[in-house]
Amino acid sequence: MVWYGVFTTSQIAGHPNGVLSHQLLGSDLSAHLLGGGHLLAFAPLVIALATLAAFTSWRMKRVALATGNPAPGGVFALLPFASVLGVLVLPLAAVVYLVTTQTWTAVENVVLRRGLPARTPGDAASRGTS
Repeated sequence: MVWYGVFTTSQIAGHPNGVLSHQLLGSDLSAHLLGGGHLLAFAPLVIALATLAAFTSWRMKRVALATGNPAPGGVFALLPFASVLGVLVLPLAAVVYLVTTQTWTAVENVVLRRGLPARTPGDAASRGTS
């Protein structure tokens, strides 16, 4: 909610909001896709978010398998795709922020869990664990 306010409020602490005076690919950063934002500005970001959501979903299943936990199912498996729907109503600046933070999180997750192998049925016995 705070970030939404930053991207939609004309003044912050009594000063003009500089974020709203900038453009990306011909679309104001305060524009919404449903409110007339330029599709060329939003399309690459929507594609990036959908790709990140698919990667996150695949990664959740792989980590669950490697750790012996059940993979998320039902609504929980679809949660990474909720941000893609948010693009319809969020200002362009918020969408850029969302793509940036989700990319950072995905890269961070891969780096922190890079040594996590996929578990096979014989792994627990070969490691001497249960």
